Amino acid sequence: MINHQSCAIVTARKGSKGLVNKNILPFKDSNLTQFSIDFLIELNIFDKIILSTDIETLILKNNNKKEIHISTRPENLANDNTSQVEVVLDILEKEKLKGISYSHIFLFQPTSPFRKFSEIIKGFKELTSNKESNSIVGVSDPLSDPSDCLMESNCETMKFILPRELNSQRQEFKQTYFINGTFYGCKTDYFIKNKSFFDLKKSHLLLMSDYASIDIDKEIDYQIANLLIKKFKYNDI
Repeated sequence: MINHQSCAIVTARKGSKGLVNKNILPFKDSNLTQFSIDFLIELNIFDKIILSTDIETLILKNNNKKEIHISTRPENLANDNTSQVEVVLDILEKEKLKGISYSHIFLFQPTSPFRKFSEIIKGFKELTSNKESNSIVGVSDPLSDPSDCLMESNCETMKFILPRELNSQRQEFKQTYFINGTFYGCKTDYFIKNKSFFDLKKSHLLLMSDYASIDIDKEIDYQIANLLIKKFKYNDI
């Protein structure tokens, strides 16, 4: 068995219900998925970069790149109900059959493209150098106050997501964070055993910029992202 320290995984399936073909929408000088791939190639800190996809254009564009390894997404893992955990487990099983394993895995979602080199390097070092930490998750300060959010309690009533009184002050609440979807890292053994990137006791939080909160799921998200990327400097080292 060949063991590597790290594997970066980019997941992108064709189709989507909300924003049609969002993973290959034009972005910057390429498309959303290719933007993340090129980011990781330029960053150059991972032992291996794997692209899991069933999108032919992405396969053709990256198939001959020595830095990228293609994992063709099986049809049963390319539907709306498939979780990222299932996809990553499938990749790890395929790698195991090749006699390859990894100490740590890192997940990058194309629809959360606002990452900086310095942030990912910091997160990478924090996880791989800390024996006590099982995972690290990218977070940002919430763009809106979570204490103002309501949820349906039943068909007739509403309740606050955070317990509060209507006249409570924001300063009275503890610090909250938004899991931005931009960066996940995990010890591979922990991930396989628990099928999760989260360990509430031994997960570290990587505080990232407000830009990282932009998750492209709707048309307005895409419009905002295209405006912001014009000034966003990802290569900040």
